[in-house]
Amino acid sequence: MEEKSLKELVKVLYEDFLKYIDLKFDYYKLDLIERLVLLLTKGFSIAILFIVIPMTFFFLFMALAFFLGDLLGKDYWGFFIVAAAVFMVGSIFLLFRRLILTNPIINALIQAVFNPSDKKRNEKKKKKIS
Repeated sequence: MEEKSLKELVKVLYEDFLKYIDLKFDYYKLDLIERLVLLLTKGFSIAILFIVIPMTFFFLFMALAFFLGDLLGKDYWGFFIVAAAVFMVGSIFLLFRRLILTNPIINALIQAVFNPSDKKRNEKKKKKIS
């Protein structure tokens, strides 16, 4: 009788273990999907901004060039001044690209992948265990 009950207990324990593994697998799948969706939505938003912002600047610079051209009497002077200003700003941006662009993008990706809520979840798990 003890052997039978022991076999039943082992069988129940094995079934519970399989359920636990299956639930853990589902949890990690959902967590991965959540992170991928967050990354894709952020990427899509950034892609839209990379389309809208340059177009806006293009039209603003065109308007500024024509305005300066009217003030100076020749359109090409306005375009020359705007081109020189854009070149100077672009050169400064190129010099400081790591500080302005690279580091913030890396930090945003790290925060998206390693979500701060993971730390809170791990702390809650540790409290439950102890």
